[in-house]
Amino acid sequence: MDKTRKKEKKIPAAGFAPLSPADEQVLQEQLATLRQVLASDENPDGLAALVTPRPTDPSWDCRLIAELSKISHPAIPALLAQIFGASPDKVRRKAVKRALYALQSRGMAIPAELWPREPASQVRPPEDEAIKAFVTPVHGNGERFVVLETKRSVLGGTLMIARLSDVSGLVECNVYDIGRKDRENFWEAMRREGIEAWVSVSPDYAVGLLEESYALPQEKTEAFLTYQVIRERVLHFSQPRSFSEVRSMLPPLGVAQRPSLLEKCADLAGEDLFLSWMPPLKDLPPWLAKLEEVENSPLVLPEVVKNERLEKVISEATATFFPPESRPLWGRRLLHMAYYLDLKGQGDKARLAQAAGEDLLDRPFTNLTVEHPFFKELLWQAFILTGQLMDDMHEASQRRGQLIIPSEPLLIR
Repeated sequence: MDKTRKKEKKIPAAGFAPLSPADEQVLQEQLATLRQVLASDENPDGLAALVTPRPTDPSWDCRLIAELSKISHPAIPALLAQIFGASPDKVRRKAVKRALYALQSRGMAIPAELWPREPASQVRPPEDEAIKAFVTPVHGNGERFVVLETKRSVLGGTLMIARLSDVSGLVECNVYDIGRKDRENFWEAMRREGIEAWVSVSPDYAVGLLEESYALPQEKTEAFLTYQVIRERVLHFSQPRSFSEVRSMLPPLGVAQRPSLLEKCADLAGEDLFLSWMPPLKDLPPWLAKLEEVENSPLVLPEVVKNERLEKVISEATATFFPPESRPLWGRRLLHMAYYLDLKGQGDKARLAQAAGEDLLDRPFTNLTVEHPFFKELLWQAFILTGQLMDDMHEASQRRGQLIIPSEPLLIR
């Protein structure tokens, strides 16, 4: 019996449970009145009085929000913001966001000020102020570093440094007890290792990254066990953010601006931060040979035909290095990079990364889909760099009288 009751009370993923027949009738009557007023353009300022939210009944409110999202009228976004915009409840905020996204997908412009904002964080105990968090950008293999700087009483040490992978989980995790005077030496040592593009983030975001890596299927390595030992303490001093929450921290992109941003997102491929996202250069010479074969074909080909053949080689290479099933993973990485770029004060580049990432996450990809501009440009940049390196090695071999074949990747972190 208990199990049956639990199933009846469970709220579905859409955010609301079925209403009772009486409540359903009341809701439909309110919505009918609202539609009549909207159709007649009467009393636009008193719309909020026509529908009744219920602060103690999230199922009713979520159902009301969902029904309002089905009414394609320009007054609905402002009405949702007026009734639920200041709600501290996460369930209602998410329902409003879903409603606004639904309206936006039907071509309605949603002003930025109408999107629900995250409530101000509650003031934590003074000891929490001892936690500082830093992260690096995401590398092309999905790895990044996370550092927590704390008091000894929090983790038993003053610095926790972890190397995370969004594919294989926790790669490294160590806790160091380094005094305040020696911490600058630590950061200098990290810079000498080439790890210097840090940004300061909230502990909630950093711990969210740790938790996502910890949850991945992986062996019980030393790094995994180290984090497992300190995990309870870390969670006590933070509220880890999930990826969906990270995505909601980015400003919403309007329908009108998405096409131009997607077209320009190829520019990111030339940025230093994305150099490590290129395919391994040692794997590119065969594809470069195919391009040269088309370019130096003994047949006299019209320029249009030659370009089509070059595009075909690029599409085949892109499908090999960035197959359709991997696109959601790359999309997540791009959204994390958008957040990173925002923190660096590079909002224009952040919006390009956001548009590219959201497109990869939201659009179904197949082998017949037109190639994504970011991947296409990234591959072109890699071909150019590989060709230059091959030319340099050929010249060097001519001078020394021997051909040098690289045994290691030519591009390292």
